[in-house]
Amino acid sequence: NDVRILLQTGKTVTVTAAATDGSGKKATVKLKTVQPVEQLTLLDTPFVAGGKGKNLADFLSVYPGNATNRKLVWQVSDNDHGVKINASSGALSTKAVTEAVTVMVTATAKDGFGAYLQFPVTIYPATTQLRLFRDSEDITGKTLTLSVGEKLYLTAQSQPEGAAGRYTWTSSKKSSVNVDDSGCITVLGGTGTVTITCT
Repeated sequence: NDVRILLQTGKTVTVTAAATDGSGKKATVKLKTVQPVEQLTLLDTPFVAGGKGKNLADFLSVYPGNATNRKLVWQVSDNDHGVKINASSGALSTKAVTEAVTVMVTATAKDGFGAYLQFPVTIYPATTQLRLFRDSEDITGKTLTLSVGEKLYLTAQSQPEGAAGRYTWTSSKKSSVNVDDSGCITVLGGTGTVTITCT
């Protein structure tokens, strides 16, 4: 006879079937319930620059948060560029490249319920030179004079041409001069010299 059993996640129960013919024979089975991983999603577009390794696990979100086994198995597509990945941690290692190279990475939930995500990862050559521009004027290393409330839009250019072209902007005094992720500088107040750094 078919038996329908309703279980709660995270519980282990023993199911016993007993013969009703008076023989006293029994058979048991243990059932353990888990919350499987249902979905893997990218939080950001992963990339590697300058031949430095990167842990791709930092770019992934595992859903739901209460999944019983959140571990992943990592694989990288066959390639001729020395790109490897740690199957357990997701740490990607690569040799330095002279032009952009894209490989496919697959992350699979280790719980065996089939959730996986395949996505491209691009490895870029190391930046050898970085210059800052106001319109077409190269202002790298220069001192500019701005007034309170004024905005200045800067752009960055990397060499070689195949470099990642992704930058982090910082201000040495955020309370006086702010710079956002796109290189837009806003003078908030105060006087003095503030250094804007792009890396």
